[in-house]
Amino acid sequence: MYKNLPKKAKITVAFITFLLLTTFISSLLPNATATPVEIVSVTPESGQVGDIVRVIGQIDTANGSYAIFFDEERVKNGTAVETMVNDTFNVPSRPIGNYDIALHDTTTTNNATAEFTVIEINVYCQARNKYDQEPLANVSVDVYVNMTHITGGTTNETGWTSFRLDRGNYTFKAFWNEELVGSLNGSVTGNVTDYMLQKTFYIECELAHITIAVNDEAGNPLPFINVSLASNNTETLLFETNNTGIIATTTFANVSYTIESRRYSYLFDTTLIENLTYTRDGKDRINITCPTYNLFVYVLDSKEQALKNVEVTVYEWSSERVVGSGPTDSDFGSVAFNCTFGRYKIKVGSTEWGRKVVLNETELDLIEDPFFLVVHCRISNLDPSVKVVDYFGQPIPNAEVKLERKFDEEYVNVANLTTESDGTAPLPKIGGDYRISVHVMGEGCEVRHIYLSESQAIEFKISKYGTVGGYPLQIAQLITYISLALLITPFALAIVYRKLSKTIKKEKTSRKD
Repeated sequence: MYKNLPKKAKITVAFITFLLLTTFISSLLPNATATPVEIVSVTPESGQVGDIVRVIGQIDTANGSYAIFFDEERVKNGTAVETMVNDTFNVPSRPIGNYDIALHDTTTTNNATAEFTVIEINVYCQARNKYDQEPLANVSVDVYVNMTHITGGTTNETGWTSFRLDRGNYTFKAFWNEELVGSLNGSVTGNVTDYMLQKTFYIECELAHITIAVNDEAGNPLPFINVSLASNNTETLLFETNNTGIIATTTFANVSYTIESRRYSYLFDTTLIENLTYTRDGKDRINITCPTYNLFVYVLDSKEQALKNVEVTVYEWSSERVVGSGPTDSDFGSVAFNCTFGRYKIKVGSTEWGRKVVLNETELDLIEDPFFLVVHCRISNLDPSVKVVDYFGQPIPNAEVKLERKFDEEYVNVANLTTESDGTAPLPKIGGDYRISVHVMGEGCEVRHIYLSESQAIEFKISKYGTVGGYPLQIAQLITYISLALLITPFALAIVYRKLSKTIKKEKTSRKD
């Protein structure tokens, strides 16, 4: 087409064609401006892995796409509004150090970078007693920037708690039982080259250690004692002694306390401590003694008579530990003990059939001195009996009665009895759980479980038997005998009648003659 054109004309046509193609291609490309790519701000400038970082800046291309890179790792894509970028990303996993954030215009491939530091300053804080510099456990430490609460923690047994904080100025406040007991202003500092991995602070608290030991008069430690510390300035503090009878705790200093000690909820000691600044050990330990009281136990039987020479045992209520044991005397059925203020179980027992029998068991709160306790053994000195009767309610003599008593979970044979002519047999004078078996004519008739707790006649009605002339017969046999008697009696009467008739006739005949 252009073969016949001169060389100069060919160059002109080619140049015009190039201009047209450039204009056409340019119309298809996004509009570009002369605005340079720029990062205006990065907030915050330092932080920890996973923190949210906001990037504000601009790119070359209006409404163009962009990418944000952290240490050459793409962390966000987006589209600009006009040329403005306002976006966030999460700090990816990196070691502590300094890293570049890049804002990339994907159209022009221009970049801008930005001063981000990955930090993780471990801040350790120990709460200490102001008076003896000993560590304080269970103190709440809260961290503030100005009036804004940032984080918090509770000190362990050695008084330490820890936080992860950015560089900056902080206020550390120590609380115990929701009361402010100490504060400290501290600066957490560091930079790229001189980096601080950790910072340690110590907060002195207006708290005091206090150790309370509760013992009986013999010096034995008493666990589970409830101790309260009351003052006019603070809420009442409640504690309980451990297995060694000790309370070692922290409390408010420079406060006067009333210490009340209770056992089983009963008050036994009140101690006043003025201006408390006590420490944990040594002469500052507060010793509290639980008093010993006199206990007199009187034992009566079911007839309200003194029960003599029976064993009375006193057990500590919570531990079942024996604290005293002895027999009642022969005059008043009484025995005396010296026991520490508290709660006890009292058992009265005797030896029967070679075994221990508990006659009564009761509980006692020993809170008065002296204390007099009357124990009624209702199952002692009873007059129970067994009566065996037949179908008609008539007594069955010579019936065999087997008596078994329950000891723990076992029944033991204690007596084999025989009913007298009135059908009765006396039972032992000691009550309790019994199993009674009745045999008549060697045949087992009835077994009954019963708890003997009073003097009573226990009737066994053996409906299978009827007694004739003091001799027991089975009802079936008795009916047979009666039936036979009913059948034989008419014949016997007829024979007697015939004999009488003949005799009368003979007498009449002899008179006529």
